[in-house]
Amino acid sequence: MADWVSDGEMIDEMSKLWFKAEKGPCMMMDTVGLDTVYNIKVVYEQQLGTNLRSKDWLKAAYVDKGNLGAKGGKSLLG
Repeated sequence: MADWVSDGEMIDEMSKLWFKAEKGPCMMMDTVGLDTVYNIKVVYEQQLGTNLRSKDWLKAAYVDKGNLGAKGGKSLLG
């Protein structure tokens, strides 16, 4: 999504098809809250000593705008 390769709906549908999952990754992230996902990425990045571009994109495109998935606002699924 950060590289505009696909959207949340397509990612979830393909994940459910390929992995026989009940929920796709975007739905799961929306459920826990995009702010929570962002904070997890911050800690993960610190632990790995690397830069996760997806973290920056998630913050700018969703978290900073108050779009937190199920917690309120826009979700990864539209």
